[in-house]
Amino acid sequence: MPDDGTASRPSRIAVGGRIEGYALSPKGERAVIWARGDVFSVPIEKGPTRNLTHSPGAHDRAARWSPDGRQVAFISDASGEDEVWLVAQDGATPPTQLTIGGDRMLYGISWAPTGKRIAIHDKSNRIRVVDVATGAITDVARNLGGGAGDHEWSPDGEHLAFSLTDENDMRAIHIWSAADGAVQRVTSELWNEFSPAWDPSGDYLFFLSDRDYAPQLFTNLEWNFAINRNTGVFALALRKDAPHPFPPQSDEVAVDSPKPDADKPADKPADKVADGDKAAKAPPAVRIDFEGLGARVARVPVEADNYAGLSANKGNLFFVRYGAGYYGRESEHKPALMVFDRDKRKLSVLVDDCGGYASSADGSKLLVGTGGTQVLIDAKAGASDKKTISTASMFVDRVPRAEWDAIFHQVWRRFRDFFYVDNMHGYDWPALRAQYAALLPYVAHRSDLNYVIGEMIAELNVGHAYVTGGDWDAPARPGVGLLGARFEVDPASNRYRFAKILRGQNEEPRYRSPLTEIGVDVKVGEYLLAIDGEDLTADVNPFRLLRHKAGQVVQLRVGVTPDPATDTQRQREAHRVGDRPQLPGLRPHQPRACRQALRRPVRVPARPRHGGERHPRIHQVVLRSGAQGRPDRRRPQQRRRQRVADADRAAAARAARHRDRPQHRVHLDLSERRLQRTDGLPAERELGVRRRHLPVDVQDRRPRTVDRQAVVGRRGRHHQPRPAARRRRLQRAGVRQQRRARQLGRGGLRRRSRHRGRQRRRRAPRRPRSTARTGDRRAAEAVRAASREAPHAPGPAREDQVSASPPVGAEPATPSGLGAVRDSGIR
Repeated sequence: MPDDGTASRPSRIAVGGRIEGYALSPKGERAVIWARGDVFSVPIEKGPTRNLTHSPGAHDRAARWSPDGRQVAFISDASGEDEVWLVAQDGATPPTQLTIGGDRMLYGISWAPTGKRIAIHDKSNRIRVVDVATGAITDVARNLGGGAGDHEWSPDGEHLAFSLTDENDMRAIHIWSAADGAVQRVTSELWNEFSPAWDPSGDYLFFLSDRDYAPQLFTNLEWNFAINRNTGVFALALRKDAPHPFPPQSDEVAVDSPKPDADKPADKPADKVADGDKAAKAPPAVRIDFEGLGARVARVPVEADNYAGLSANKGNLFFVRYGAGYYGRESEHKPALMVFDRDKRKLSVLVDDCGGYASSADGSKLLVGTGGTQVLIDAKAGASDKKTISTASMFVDRVPRAEWDAIFHQVWRRFRDFFYVDNMHGYDWPALRAQYAALLPYVAHRSDLNYVIGEMIAELNVGHAYVTGGDWDAPARPGVGLLGARFEVDPASNRYRFAKILRGQNEEPRYRSPLTEIGVDVKVGEYLLAIDGEDLTADVNPFRLLRHKAGQVVQLRVGVTPDPATDTQRQREAHRVGDRPQLPGLRPHQPRACRQALRRPVRVPARPRHGGERHPRIHQVVLRSGAQGRPDRRRPQQRRRQRVADADRAAAARAARHRDRPQHRVHLDLSERRLQRTDGLPAERELGVRRRHLPVDVQDRRPRTVDRQAVVGRRGRHHQPRPAARRRRLQRAGVRQQRRARQLGRGGLRRRSRHRGRQRRRRAPRRPRSTARTGDRRAAEAVRAASREAPHAPGPAREDQVSASPPVGAEPATPSGLGAVRDSGIR
């Protein structure tokens, strides 16, 4: 069947409402968010949103910022399997693959504070550590009884804490040491313990444990019990000499310390203070005494409840409290982010309706998902200042054919990893993928893809395996941002370079040129190498990378040479991109000394249906003059697609005179109805459309300015045509009337007048057919025939003949030339 390929047409779509996860930069200046397969760097308040991956044919997710803030690690299936990739935080370079040889789906990236290692886990519940420098992978442990996603690095990056399920289906906290690769259990095997969190000082390890047994009894349906609100917060003292995290409190008298002698200068060397600051910034070394560690447990003074997602910073503990789960209805309590002040020993609610949170590496900020938005708050009790992150600038390039291929292979991997038996019911699962992947080039709609995937799944002969959903609508037409420049292709390098940069009025937001603003020193002849981190070659339309960028801030990579690896490349934070083409050097006023004759007309583009605000450039190009207080005499001619400012018909003296009298010059009233037309056409000249010379200042392509005038025609109800035109119009009207009379005489205009909407003569209704007998009818016809054959006596007509109707069937006498007009009497 013929297909125009609408469903497979590439487009650019907003993904701010499809966020899968988020994380914070080390100090909380930016957030990394992944949505619809791409990873974005989003500012908290100001700055551009950067798409770091630009991968429509891959699923990028689970991004985490490095501790030094230079790069971002994420998981991607661009190679055909889930691997760990790295990308620069500004998106200046393409992503690079860190790991190879993956065979399972990966989850949960966590950076070591030193930035040397990355911890991950996969579908097989293996916890693995990746060396960032070499990409080598070390298997740490495997959880045989469930997930392994709660791994957490120590402050010095030499220990990794996580929970593993024992043979009794209870989880326990374990610690892996990078020095010797040993894994040791540090909590009891009698309780279910999970979610470890390191104290920034390295003295304690906090965790959650289900130790409170207070079942809920006496239900209305049956005598049974349910265990709820049984999770508490606990702390492990890692060293034998570590103090108790929550010692008994006692009010003591504060003794004032002696004041220093004012005569003696304070001994505070600047260099020593600086050294002390540097030493304070270094992460503390964590020393763990494993002997008797399980007995050094203390309860955090918090009432047991339903807790999850424990984290810690200096002086505070954070976790999520949620209500009991029910089958068929929501819980009575929404999840809330709680904060426990360790100094004041006070628990409080930080954010209601919490859908998850992420903390910065220094522990100063929290990014919380609430109510469908992401807000940034200070990581402390009583924080009230919340900043909502804007995701309106998150766009991805939707390439349906690339996405369909990625979806097909991702579905295949999910069944391989999640099918309930390893032998796939005895079928050769890789062979089935190759068999049905051959149909992908013929897929033209998402429904076709769902059909192919469904047929592949059906080979397994298993129930409850369905495939639905997807993008079914046709892509919308995108808006394109403009840089105010013209490009040319360099055949030698296959790159774009700037052929011309249009001048503008940067002091006016509407008429500015983005590449000529302050701080954007782009010159003609330089190469445009990338837009928002996406490499640009002559094979790519540059305006494709500017879709949905009108009014947004874009990042340009500009170089003197076309080689991106040279040191001559520069990053340019271009100001907001325009949304309409700019006219080069078109200004309403120029110095009077520059007025010269222009040899050709300058055409100003105008939309057919523009208004006063939709095309404000007309205000600067065409100015009208006339008496004030009579807006009805100033109707613009707006039907033509262009306004012509003809310089050959202008005079510099008249332009100067109108400029010296600005009180007699009025702007076009573009809000008037489009009822008139400009002069220039023969038909318009015959109708007597007046011509007026209006002052206009334009600028040629050459760097010199002149003053010219525009010729604009107008004809309103207050302006009558010239006498000659009026006479010609009356003559034509008389000729038309005579022609119409002749047509009436021939009976040829009667039918045509109906279609012209003229008022027709109202006819009398027809009489019903006669019910007389046949004999009477024949007698009447004989009488009428005899009356027609008998001659009439000469003389004046009698009165009864004038008032009576003619006999039935007789033609009444009609005046000459009006034979087509009949009497409306009885027929």
